[in-house]
Amino acid sequence: MFVERLFRFLQLFATNALTKVCWAASLILLLRSLGPEQFGTLVTLWALSSLAAGVTDLGVSQVLLREGARQPEIARSLAKQVLRIQIGVSVLVAILLMTYAEYVIPVKGVSASTRVWIIFCAVAASLIDRFQNLFTVFSQLTGGFKRYMRWRSLGFVAALAGFGITVRANGGLAGVSSVYLFAMAATSIFMGQSTWNALPDSGTSSAEHKSIDLLRNGLPFLSVSVLTLAYGRVEVSILGSIGQISMAGTYHAIYQIVLLAYSLSAIWFTVVYPKLYEYRGDKLLLSSDFSTCARSLAFLAWCCALPLFLYAKPISAIIVGGDSAAAIQLLRWLALLILLMPGTAALNFLLPLDLIWQRVICDALGIAVTVSGVLLAASAGSMIGIALSATVGYASAIAVASFFVRKSVSINWHVPWCALSSLACRALPLGALLWALSIPWWIGSCIYLTLFFTATLLTGYFSPKEIAIWRQLRTG
Repeated sequence: MFVERLFRFLQLFATNALTKVCWAASLILLLRSLGPEQFGTLVTLWALSSLAAGVTDLGVSQVLLREGARQPEIARSLAKQVLRIQIGVSVLVAILLMTYAEYVIPVKGVSASTRVWIIFCAVAASLIDRFQNLFTVFSQLTGGFKRYMRWRSLGFVAALAGFGITVRANGGLAGVSSVYLFAMAATSIFMGQSTWNALPDSGTSSAEHKSIDLLRNGLPFLSVSVLTLAYGRVEVSILGSIGQISMAGTYHAIYQIVLLAYSLSAIWFTVVYPKLYEYRGDKLLLSSDFSTCARSLAFLAWCCALPLFLYAKPISAIIVGGDSAAAIQLLRWLALLILLMPGTAALNFLLPLDLIWQRVICDALGIAVTVSGVLLAASAGSMIGIALSATVGYASAIAVASFFVRKSVSINWHVPWCALSSLACRALPLGALLWALSIPWWIGSCIYLTLFFTATLLTGYFSPKEIAIWRQLRTG
């Protein structure tokens, strides 16, 4: 079972890495071709739309995952209701968001009709892209991700190719927005159809749940979803709304690296959530898996954070297209945020523990701290202050989540941080060696990852007992 889950993780990681690389390349291309002002306008629209898109399923897709994993016979009928709800809410949100953007977000240098079209495309693309979260749930319930991976990858490859063609043809903001909308719409349609067909038949259990009960159960999941989406986007939204368009564009571009790192945590729990939900809140079974998750995430955190810190200069130069001191420092400070990754074990275990409202409290605190810090840092024009605010905000959420988890089950809350410290003894000497060597960043990163992985294995970081835990997940 361990090998099977590791294979699924690697499959999703490959897909996520491809989409993130394509998206990062797209942002670099657009930043250099459109310029900071127009690029900042575009990413501000996308950030606001992504935040709004977080409410379109009203949290019911996670109800589908939980109940579908526990009762597979109701998955298809429940999925039909969830799809209807998300379509209806998406239309309403699109109307409201377009009205807001028309009066608040500056789109300069275009006609009134072109301005409306740009806003429509940006809003519609983000709302359509949000459906991929629902189709991920379909894939989780079927235990296979091939269909999802195929169309998700194709969507971002098509977007990158379309951006390149549009830039060469001087399509401007209108052309870029149109390409993104078409790429997301076309691939989402095919992704939805293929993942839906793989769902198990409802059989005799096709009676629909009461919509009011479904929405009530989805409310805490909705709150979690919105707050999770706010990380990284609320900073961009604030900067764009107060007129710091260039800062918004730079921060958004650099933050994509952080999202790529944290996608590893998301992929990990995408694979294991169905089985964790099958435990039906059994605290003994869940507590037995917490240590392995936290230690694995600590390993992934050091794989990402140290190379980004060491090679912040060349990496940021690739992203922003120049030797920007602000971008370099921003990337180095955001590397600290990546080192908080093992703490996501506490945040994510709150859901299968059925402590959903506690998760809402954690994320609400994290966002509140982040917003307070960003407002102060933005007024002073401090990019480092914004990065530090994001780090402190997320650390606050993790600290409260650790308290809730420790209070609920017999889990050692300090496991993630002990694991992080233990791996530091293996990672930092390698980092010091590479710091002294004058080699290209991509060669240095490969050397570091190879040596770090080897050192971790040879020193017995992962015990046979931890491997056995994952093998036992199949039988629960």
